[in-house]
Amino acid sequence: MAKQLSSILVIFLLLPLGIRQQPDTQPQALRQFDLLTASSGWVQINQRIFWTEDSGQSWQEITPVLSVEDHLLDVFFLDSNHGWVLFRSSESSGTQSYHLAGTSTHGQTWYTEEIPIQGNGISTVLSDTVQMVWTSPQNGWIAFKHFNGTNFNSGTLLTTSDGGRGWQQSPMPVTGKLLVRDTEQGIVIRGPTGSQVFRTMNSGATWEEIGPADLAYQADIALFLPGHNSDRSTLYLVEVDPASFIQLYLSNDFGTTWSLQDQLALKLTSASLTSPGTNAEEFVATIPDSTLILAVVDGRLEIKENRDSLSASITEVDMAGPSSGWGKWVYGKCSKASASCSSETRLLHTNDGGLTWNNVILPGVEADLLTKTYTMTDNNLTAGDAASGMNTSILIGHGFDICEIPSIAQMKTWWDNSPYEAVNLYIGGSARACPNSLLSAAFLEQLSAQGWKFIPTWVGPQAPCTGYSSRFSYNVTTAYNQGAAEANSAAGTLSVLGLTNPDQSDSIVYYDMEYYGTDTTCRNAANAFMNGWVSQLHSLGITAGVYGSTLCSTGLSDFWSITHRPDAIWPARWYHNSPDGYFDPDASVWGLGSCLTDSMWAEHQRIRQYEGTHNETWGTLTLAIDNDVLDGIVAVPNTTPYVTSILLADPSPTSAASVDFTVNFSEPVTGVDTSTPFADLTLVTTGLSGASITAVSGSQDSFTVTVDTGAGSGTIRLDMIDDGSIQDLGGNPLEGGFTSGETYMVEKIGPQVAADFDGDGDTDISVYRPSNGYWYAYGQTAVWWGLSTDRPVPGDYDADG
Repeated sequence: MAKQLSSILVIFLLLPLGIRQQPDTQPQALRQFDLLTASSGWVQINQRIFWTEDSGQSWQEITPVLSVEDHLLDVFFLDSNHGWVLFRSSESSGTQSYHLAGTSTHGQTWYTEEIPIQGNGISTVLSDTVQMVWTSPQNGWIAFKHFNGTNFNSGTLLTTSDGGRGWQQSPMPVTGKLLVRDTEQGIVIRGPTGSQVFRTMNSGATWEEIGPADLAYQADIALFLPGHNSDRSTLYLVEVDPASFIQLYLSNDFGTTWSLQDQLALKLTSASLTSPGTNAEEFVATIPDSTLILAVVDGRLEIKENRDSLSASITEVDMAGPSSGWGKWVYGKCSKASASCSSETRLLHTNDGGLTWNNVILPGVEADLLTKTYTMTDNNLTAGDAASGMNTSILIGHGFDICEIPSIAQMKTWWDNSPYEAVNLYIGGSARACPNSLLSAAFLEQLSAQGWKFIPTWVGPQAPCTGYSSRFSYNVTTAYNQGAAEANSAAGTLSVLGLTNPDQSDSIVYYDMEYYGTDTTCRNAANAFMNGWVSQLHSLGITAGVYGSTLCSTGLSDFWSITHRPDAIWPARWYHNSPDGYFDPDASVWGLGSCLTDSMWAEHQRIRQYEGTHNETWGTLTLAIDNDVLDGIVAVPNTTPYVTSILLADPSPTSAASVDFTVNFSEPVTGVDTSTPFADLTLVTTGLSGASITAVSGSQDSFTVTVDTGAGSGTIRLDMIDDGSIQDLGGNPLEGGFTSGETYMVEKIGPQVAADFDGDGDTDISVYRPSNGYWYAYGQTAVWWGLSTDRPVPGDYDADG
């Protein structure tokens, strides 16, 4: 049951227009913008807000005065007079609080009040990923995303119906773009899977999943609530399936029922779509990395071609009508060779529905272009690989995590243009939100060939005191066994993805353990579960990692002291603020708080998630990511060559003087000796004498080895020796020898009985037993003694047969 909250502190201040008491030290960045009419709107640049009435020809600053401890989180203007600014304050004690500044005088004066939040504590429940929507001066909604990994997406909703003096708090099933109809009815879209739509009809007290039943899982969706609609019950939903189509759905009852209105057959490189702004009057969107403009006109879809090629790099669009709108143009480029990056941002304006765009002169900027340049030290951008295993390595550099792995082409774009060298892989688990259907051994080999290294992540059951649907037991014995079972499942998946040795050893996997509080019983269960996870992975020869909280008395700080300590950690400790998130070349794995000191997991054992989910653009591709800086262990595919089999090429048992073996490798190799002394190969025999390798032929991944079977009866097996000479085409040496090939049964005895009948010094008779079980006595020209199941002895035959 949602509770009605009273404001902890309400201060009505008449604040003059002003700027922050301390200038911004970060590079200038365009954080937010909103075009309310064809010519008027506002922009946020760093911590300052500016207003224009003439399409950006002139600007007036309307920022409320904030202290140096305050950080601006979100801005919303209902009209030219009524606006709100949400900001966070940090105290010297480390506590944080959230505040709302409001104006009804176009920013000439502001009032400020504190936002009350109940729960486990602001610092542990909420992040700075916030969205605020007001539908009237009295009715406002604020959605906070919780601190969690990109696989998880839950939040807390605050609503007010009295202008912010009283707030009602409730949980949110997902966080994403928020659309609000009135005091009670709202919709949130996206979530971690990208195609979820949830609706509340009671100010967030309860939620239900809605939307067309046939939405494609991987599709990108945009939901549009037309601002000019009188009763605001009409919803448009645009679905983009990159492989085949764009579809338009209509609901006239705020999402209860849907009808397919229009469909266009269109193949795209990605499903990404810029959504219209919250206040937008019309639906006009760009499709990043393409020059197409998508519009909804009179309930039908229209595709137009941008004429100046600028739309391909537009990442956000806000339309004040079918013709007028603003777009955020972003292009990022990195050179790994020179360890430098740059990012350019422009604000563009269109008067023809996106067919052409023009630069808007931003306030406080000498040019109409915001540029950020980064220079990394060798320890940041350059991969400092120190191999800790055939399938793991130490990476000192930058990475990102994302719920659904992008395509090969998208990853190539980011490898070529971004500072990142590692990406997480949500490989499985009962709590995994995104299926990552692209993942396969072949897929990862292609990404590895581009240069990527991997952070395999297992998202299994969470702590029993959380609200997640999949949870492990409070019972410590059961929890331990559940942790071990998850380790077995993760190891099997690593093997299928080609991230282990053939025997499923030698890799790393991180368990995603979300924050679960400081309850003692719950902590004991989590510790037991982690003990089982680590212990079982160690028994399988796999390095055990864990993602978790850096807060005291929970998560990673507890796992330092358990019996089976994890080998590597992936702490989540953010210090940037979504949606202000950005790549930081100076991010560090150190300084994680008093309960996770720099002496813990200090030997290349850390990956730090320093920023929550936000959009970043490199090249012309925008992705929603979390940022990571690494001085830790990552996985690489098993690309070292190895012998897959040594097979018999002839029948067995055999009496032949020579036989062939077929040696098969996992991939084409070079360096196999094809002439004496055949140092790569050796024979293992029993009961034979004089057996030897006589010839080796073949190429690529298959070779034929011919063997002289020698004398006597017994067995013969061919083994491969790892002497360092055999390599794959990339120069990777053979991974160990091979001693488990097939074995020939050799059955021949002779000469057991011998005689020289004609006095020429030669043996005239020898005894031979082939595989049919009969003994033969052979002379130089004929069979002297016939078939017998008994072995012949001298005297059983004579010279005349």
